[in-house]
Amino acid sequence: MTDPFWKNFRRQSHKADWWQYDQPTNYFVTICTKDRGHYFCDIRKGKMEFSKAGVLANVIWQELPRFAKNVEIGPFVIMPNHLHGIIRLKTPSQERPAKQESHIDNIKMSEISPTTGSLPVAIRLFKGTVTRHARRLWIPLAWQGRYHDRIIRDSNEYAKLSQYIKENPVKWDQDELNTK
Repeated sequence: MTDPFWKNFRRQSHKADWWQYDQPTNYFVTICTKDRGHYFCDIRKGKMEFSKAGVLANVIWQELPRFAKNVEIGPFVIMPNHLHGIIRLKTPSQERPAKQESHIDNIKMSEISPTTGSLPVAIRLFKGTVTRHARRLWIPLAWQGRYHDRIIRDSNEYAKLSQYIKENPVKWDQDELNTK
């Protein structure tokens, strides 16, 4: 690598290099707010009281399949500073971006850009839509730059993660993402 700024400004991908994230399967995702700020709700006695940002995130998450035709949503929960959810990609993407040469060390842009119909595109669509509406309505909100995902391998794992999502609000006091 000849670019002296590559290590300073290019983040390493957290994605599994052996997996294409446009493959039809279930994914468990966690999307956090910037600096773990409590934008979405308060939890009192295991019950959530949504803020305006929380209502917005809740509605847009549920509407995601209308905008991302390749997506189905499973169980999800919106917590004060993050969201856990299961997303299913229904079919592999048929649209692959055309290979384009970049001026940056001849890296093909299609190799570093997310594929249409993929998990990264669905997450970007969700975060971008929530942000756009929040700004339009003057609702404070900021996202962490990345998200966590897990490829769900079988029905037992799906059941365990669904139970985790369901129980998350009740266990908020012990949650590692609880910063208060």
